[in-house]
Amino acid sequence: VSNVRNGPDWANVITPQTRILTEAANIPSVTYVVPSLPDSDHAGSNSTTGPAWVASVVNAIGTSSKWKNTAIFVLWDDWGGWYDHVAPTVTQNFTIGGFRVPVICISPYSEQANPASPVVDHTQHGTDGILTFIEQTFNLGSLNMQDAIETPFNECFNFKQKPKAFVPIPSSAFYNKQYFLNEHASNVAPDDD
Repeated sequence: VSNVRNGPDWANVITPQTRILTEAANIPSVTYVVPSLPDSDHAGSNSTTGPAWVASVVNAIGTSSKWKNTAIFVLWDDWGGWYDHVAPTVTQNFTIGGFRVPVICISPYSEQANPASPVVDHTQHGTDGILTFIEQTFNLGSLNMQDAIETPFNECFNFKQKPKAFVPIPSSAFYNKQYFLNEHASNVAPDDD
């Protein structure tokens, strides 16, 4: 990580993270958005703003010119210490599947009958499936690691359908875009492990 943090690639890191709320139309084709600790839903953050933060980010992208070509993956970096009733699996390639972490796929091409009835798919993926999706979408080569054997979340999308219009996500009247734009920076990483 040091060679990225202290090298030229760090120029591609955009801060503060709230710029996504005002510059969604100008984001690169592949963008990772990492919230501050208070808005992260990370265990120990003791905050309830996480869902409103996600809604604000999705609404900013959904109302921008980027929407028609967007796939948003909302996921958490770990299981948060909460109980999972399904035991982790061990695969042939020595990768031990850990506790399951949900992912939400949001796109004008999402497999969904209508916004009021989202589709719940029970296909299990590793988080490397997002990298595989990026590699296949942009015709990139594989890193030949876990991404080479992972599936790319294709069951979440129907790229042959007419793109759906964006429907804004309702959010808290208090925890809205303006709240996050005016929020004092915590300067604490959302994850310390």
